[in-house]
Amino acid sequence: MILLCSSIFFILKVGVTLCTVPGSLNSSSGAADGPRWMSQQFVLPNFLSFFGLRCRQMNQMFCLSGVYFGLDRVSDRLPRESDLRVIEMAVRPSYKLINWYPFLRQNPSDICCSFQKYIYQTQGQEKGVSPEEYLDLLFDFYAPEDKQVNWIQATYISKLCYNVITEIGFGPGQLKMSGEFYLNEQFVLPVEKGMGILKIPGNDIRGAITFRWFRKHIICESQPWICTIDDPSDWAEERRRPE
Repeated sequence: MILLCSSIFFILKVGVTLCTVPGSLNSSSGAADGPRWMSQQFVLPNFLSFFGLRCRQMNQMFCLSGVYFGLDRVSDRLPRESDLRVIEMAVRPSYKLINWYPFLRQNPSDICCSFQKYIYQTQGQEKGVSPEEYLDLLFDFYAPEDKQVNWIQATYISKLCYNVITEIGFGPGQLKMSGEFYLNEQFVLPVEKGMGILKIPGNDIRGAITFRWFRKHIICESQPWICTIDDPSDWAEERRRPE
């Protein structure tokens, strides 16, 4: 069950008593990648991680990180010379529609598309995924029931006695976790615009938050057009919409 409470800023002011250390601190969780593991991942604006800080500069609700696969290649497809050009042509007019902003860039003015092409190259092309396949997955904000939480990055804050989620991902495959967290403590999803904090039991992360909920309350708060589309076949047309 997800519980609503006061804003994170209020909790930071009043929650100054250190809580009892709740067992062993975890840095990772989850077994080896399965053959179907794929994750559409999001960075949540926060003060705890470099990506979170960069995201805060660009959006107050979320930033799309990219689509990530397991360790194994998805197919035997080899890279093609045109791959990165296809990605840039598709992403340049539409990256703002999905908050796919660069977290790292050498040139401050390069908001698109060096970072986006790098993510595709390392996380898609090298895994045997074509640009078209990667873009379909990147723009897939449809909410099937089997699109579950399968990636969490979190940091435990002793003054809050909470694990603060800094990144979250959805897709097929088991839940994988990274960061420094206590599994027997609650996880919180920092959101703004008056929603407060979402408190999630550590033993029921997948049951407590669904992609359908995340799309409605986080993604569509920033990009309302996404909630006007319910048919996955419409995404290809929408990503061609000019800025």
